[in-house]
Amino acid sequence: MKRLAIVIGSALLVAFTADSSSAFTADLPSAYVLCKAHKAGKDGRLVLRKDQCRKREVKINPADYPDFIGPQGVEGQVGLMGPMGPQGLTGPVGPQGEVGPKGPQGEVGLLGPMGPQGPTGPAGPQGEVGPMGPQGAVGAVGPAGAQGEVGPAGPAGAKGDPGAVGPAGAVGPAGPIGPIGPKGDTGAQGLAGPAGPQGEVGPTGPAGSQGEPGAPGSSLAAHVTDPTPNGPVGAAVTVNPGSEGTVAVRASFPVGSGSVRGYKVTFSSPLCPDTGCDVSNCVNIAVFQGLVAGSGNPHSSAAVLYVIPDPTDVASVDVYSTGANVTSFVFSLEALCVNALQ
Repeated sequence: MKRLAIVIGSALLVAFTADSSSAFTADLPSAYVLCKAHKAGKDGRLVLRKDQCRKREVKINPADYPDFIGPQGVEGQVGLMGPMGPQGLTGPVGPQGEVGPKGPQGEVGLLGPMGPQGPTGPAGPQGEVGPMGPQGAVGAVGPAGAQGEVGPAGPAGAKGDPGAVGPAGAVGPAGPIGPIGPKGDTGAQGLAGPAGPQGEVGPTGPAGSQGEPGAPGSSLAAHVTDPTPNGPVGAAVTVNPGSEGTVAVRASFPVGSGSVRGYKVTFSSPLCPDTGCDVSNCVNIAVFQGLVAGSGNPHSSAAVLYVIPDPTDVASVDVYSTGANVTSFVFSLEALCVNALQ
């Protein structure tokens, strides 16, 4: 009888600890086990323990007593939610995953608009003065001037006193000639006559050779005028007389992602060889003298000129300005060739 009561009690206790949303079965999982003190042939109290029984306790499985299990009871109401337990410890960081394959290359984006013109940097230091050119040959000496006229002769000096007359000799053979008396004093020097006229200056000798333009110690210059700087590219513009064959044409030069208008200036001179004047290693000096829209001041931002050697012709340089409002493009250009750049 006592054993029956123990089995019935254990079944009821297991039923109360099961999940209220499921019907009772013998295989219902639970975090608790039903334990009884292991005393052979004696009764003992039943105890619910977490996970497993203690030493000297035996686990009671209600499924071993199906004949003592009563009918399924009515499902009770869901109990109130218990308070949240404390935060568990952070688990260890998992291993690093493998690197995925590289995605396809994206298309190149559109080119952004050109940024505004930056401020003009400070002027660079003054360059050293180039060496002096060679001295030209000395001209030939002119002919000697005509001899001046001889001045008048000075007055004659006073005559000296005559010597004493010797005594007359005896008649007979002539006596010896008496000694010559002393010379009288020289008269005073007459006044100097006037200087003769200056002889004519001889002709100037030929000038020395200037040297080949584009060679060290030489220079070339040009003055370019274009009253319509927006005219067709490739057209020639005015180069002032005296340039000895130098020409300038309108051109377009790539700058950044766009282009600017300017001029290709090709130097020429009778002293240059047949292949042209080589100014690729010369210092180029340019001064803007034109006009800007809305202002007659040539020292505006349009006065900033850029001069670079032309990459296709050693006798040419490319000249352009970043100014956008130039109405009359006039500039003076000099290519100075010094030893330091050869």
